[in-house]
Amino acid sequence: MFNSWLPTGYLMAWVFNILLWLTEIFAWIIRGNFLLVWVYVGLYAGLVFGYLPCVAEIIYICHEYPIRYSNENWTFIFWSAEFFMIFM
Repeated sequence: MFNSWLPTGYLMAWVFNILLWLTEIFAWIIRGNFLLVWVYVGLYAGLVFGYLPCVAEIIYICHEYPIRYSNENWTFIFWSAEFFMIFM
């Protein structure tokens, strides 16, 4: 799995979203000051960590894809996994 940036990006997206979502749910249940703090922490952590899977996909497209496919550039395909991951 970690030999390619494509599945690593998908794994990062799942892990980060699950961790942020579970913490947000617990903060909403507990309420109080923890919810107030989590609103700000979750917002900025979600922005930063949410973009890391996109960075992994861009690395895959720019660096790994040409190596795997005989120095061909990545061609835009609407239904490809790379396009889906970057623009979802």
